[in-house]
Amino acid sequence: MNNSETMNVNNEDETTEELGAGFDVVVPKPELVEMPTSNIPTFDAHISSFASFYIKKFKTDNLEVMESFDAHNGMMELNKYILNNISLPRKDLAQKTIATHQAKFETLLADIAEQSDVNVNNLTSYPQWEEWYESIRKEGKTALS
Repeated sequence: MNNSETMNVNNEDETTEELGAGFDVVVPKPELVEMPTSNIPTFDAHISSFASFYIKKFKTDNLEVMESFDAHNGMMELNKYILNNISLPRKDLAQKTIATHQAKFETLLADIAEQSDVNVNNLTSYPQWEEWYESIRKEGKTALS
């Protein structure tokens, strides 16, 4: 600093620097800003459980049965989104995937309901979806058959 500039420190969490010609520069003390924990809405149990189930099958490369129900070809977009966000925990990934592609999940669920004798609204847990999937696999209904 030269003679025309002086620095005053105010003990009330601000530093004021006087720069000659009457200019005051006030530098506020940094404040901690907390981000909200989640802004993702909650979804119906049958959609949430299906998304979690679907992601698990995707991660284990086990979607061949599901492909036979994809009459509207929405799985490719779901798979791309999941792959791009694969580092997220499955529960978070499921919620974010639904938030982004809820219509794709609903269409796939409608395709499943139309092509099989299951009421998808009654499948509200991962084990129920797993049981349904295994029953379809045992019947031999796969995209590869």
